[in-house]
Amino acid sequence: MEANKADLSSLRIDRSKKNVNPELKGRNVRFTIYTLIVIIIIAALYFGWKNLTTPEVEVKLQRLFYNLMLKAMPYSLQAAMLLHKEKRQ
Repeated sequence: MEANKADLSSLRIDRSKKNVNPELKGRNVRFTIYTLIVIIIIAALYFGWKNLTTPEVEVKLQRLFYNLMLKAMPYSLQAAMLLHKEKRQ
């Protein structure tokens, strides 16, 4: 009979602990890992296929080297080189 007359105001809900089911937590972690692995595999296949199917770009190094040299030189030397190049052509 005393159990029915217990003081209910003294009861408190303990919210300091999160009630996490370990099975569900493990399942979520596994799902996340599997999803990341699938995304990585799809990305690798996409970029691999893209590299295999796109043609190579031919680069003219002589022209690139010439342009880099022009940028590195002072303006007066650039003008002299351009005049010399025009005279040769």
